[in-house]
Amino acid sequence: MFWGLNFKIPLTFFAEVEKNTEISDFPVRSKMTEQSTSLFLLKIKAQMSKALHIHSKDNTAVCTSEVKAGEEVEVIASDGSRSFINAVSSIPFCNKIALIDIQEGEEIFKYGEVIGKAIAFIPKGTLVNHLNISSQPRSYAEEYVLKGK
Repeated sequence: MFWGLNFKIPLTFFAEVEKNTEISDFPVRSKMTEQSTSLFLLKIKAQMSKALHIHSKDNTAVCTSEVKAGEEVEVIASDGSRSFINAVSSIPFCNKIALIDIQEGEEIFKYGEVIGKAIAFIPKGTLVNHLNISSQPRSYAEEYVLKGK
């Protein structure tokens, strides 16, 4: 074990580091055991992902950190699959990125549910927010079976 020593983990130590990461060496100061090393590696990989594709019906993903225009964004789907998308615009933390080109009038999906309609063309890789979608009213009473009435 390494008790309080400063050391670097070379990039070759990470078997599955994705392309285009800016990771060459990780300075580490820790009491690392085999288990904590594994948890450390999982944490680093989770930090590298930038967006979550929550439901297969969704045409948007939620950014897990700030994304800058021109950045390649790793998108992790609910089934664990990974893909990449180029950000056309900057996208703040916790905002949505369009996974496909969305035409004006098309429905916007998040969590597998319609959250609105596009009020303008939304290119793949751009921010999806209140400036390019409008919320659609829903009739919740018609969506649920009311018992006892």
